[in-house]
Amino acid sequence: SARVSSGPWLSLSYGGANQQFVFEPCPAIIEGKFMAKNVNSELYLDMEGGESCTFAVGVYMCQFQKHGLPNQWFQQNEDYTISPAGKPNVVLDIAGGAASGNQLVLQAHAPEKLSQRFYVDGQFIKNFTGFVIDIPEASKKPTRPIVSVSNSDSPSQKFEIERS
Repeated sequence: SARVSSGPWLSLSYGGANQQFVFEPCPAIIEGKFMAKNVNSELYLDMEGGESCTFAVGVYMCQFQKHGLPNQWFQQNEDYTISPAGKPNVVLDIAGGAASGNQLVLQAHAPEKLSQRFYVDGQFIKNFTGFVIDIPEASKKPTRPIVSVSNSDSPSQKFEIERS
């Protein structure tokens, strides 16, 4: 089982001497609450459910017009997980693990899972596995799913971070 720790670096250990990795420096943590607007669609990363969003395990990510309700506000935690603002026990995850095309969904916080660790690199929201968040088919309509894919520098993969 993998052991992950973070600080100004990320350390990943699987046990053997040839399985010790340190990645440094780690990207900056986004301070405070934020919303993420897709550059292509001008819609916002959203958790399905609107005003009745339960923020429960299994809630999928979508994009939607800006309304400013709690299901559009996120926070980045010190371990690089992203959760609904004020709800660090559930975090954004790549459903089924880190594979291209997998949907983004809320899951129970599991610090050892790299599929739950994200950072902002310019306009891209990247996962520690190398994938970026993408709006499939560059849709400009409120839609689900939001997926993880390889970076192609597409506008559908670019986001503007708006802080509270």
